[in-house]
Amino acid sequence: MIRIECPNCKRDSYTLSVENFRPCPYCNVTFSGKFGIDRRNDFRKKNDRPLVFSYNQNKIKARTFNKSLNGVGIKIKDNLHISRGDIVNVDFGRYRLKAKLMWSKRKNGDLYSTAGLKFLK
Repeated sequence: MIRIECPNCKRDSYTLSVENFRPCPYCNVTFSGKFGIDRRNDFRKKNDRPLVFSYNQNKIKARTFNKSLNGVGIKIKDNLHISRGDIVNVDFGRYRLKAKLMWSKRKNGDLYSTAGLKFLK
């Protein structure tokens, strides 16, 4: 078990994974030890699939780690050289969607960059 502090009420709770989003048992704010307070209102489902997206004529291989109706969390082996707010084209099999980069992180020592993409209508 891993002890994590709620970013809202600052009380400790316990989890098996710092990446999972769970409600705080004291204040009910949904957060993860790694990503902080959940800013997405949609239900998230764990998902681990290959994904290709393109930006400035470059195809970038990634893997999803979760998905929701309006977005997807991805991890990339290399550093992500895309700025927050940039628009990318995401290929899901036969489908191509436009998405906006909402956030990206790479902590020291991590093998992957992580990012959140919001699908555009």
